Amino acid sequence: MIDSIPRVINNREKIAVALYQLASRVHWPARENALRQAFARVSPKGQRLIDIGCGPGLLTEMAMDLHYAYMGIDPDRAAIEYARHRYLAERVQFAVADASDIPDFVRVGDIAILNGVSHHLSDEQMSVVLGSLHICSGIFILDHQLDQATSRLNRFLQQKDRGRFVRPSTAFARLAGYRKIYHEVFSIPSKHFSAWRYFCNFYVPVMVGDEQTD
Repeated sequence: MIDSIPRVINNREKIAVALYQLASRVHWPARENALRQAFARVSPKGQRLIDIGCGPGLLTEMAMDLHYAYMGIDPDRAAIEYARHRYLAERVQFAVADASDIPDFVRVGDIAILNGVSHHLSDEQMSVVLGSLHICSGIFILDHQLDQATSRLNRFLQQKDRGRFVRPSTAFARLAGYRKIYHEVFSIPSKHFSAWRYFCNFYVPVMVGDEQTD
């Protein structure tokens, strides 16, 4: 539900945002780098990025660097308020909203990003999100790489993740109504020390039945 009622952000919420910012020094650089490389490779068509589950808006600077308008949505009001105060730019917007509100914000031709978000969404929520984003020119999904090569350390960290829906990588090989045209696996925090393995996929919308990957 869209939260349009102003309220005071309490200290606990502020601390949670600060802790996420601190943790992002470890997990964020590799994810942003993977996205920048993917943008360079696939050159997606569109003028605006819609960041689903944007948190404190860490993708804003990348969007501005690549000359895109930016729309970030997240159900966490404290994170959104932080982002609104930090990123003051004409083509940057933020909104407090959850997965069911996406149709109120997405526009035809947007480039959607779900960066570390899918494992927080149930199958039903994921289906709603993908259905809402079918008017986009394309979707980037970054999430846990879970396959036979996943190490014990990696699996342990996945189990400790707050998200309850870490899916096997095969679940993203083919999405109904989308064709995958880009796939890359990368390591967090770096290729020299891999605590997590993540993937970065790019999909374009197609008619159901035409989802074969290129």
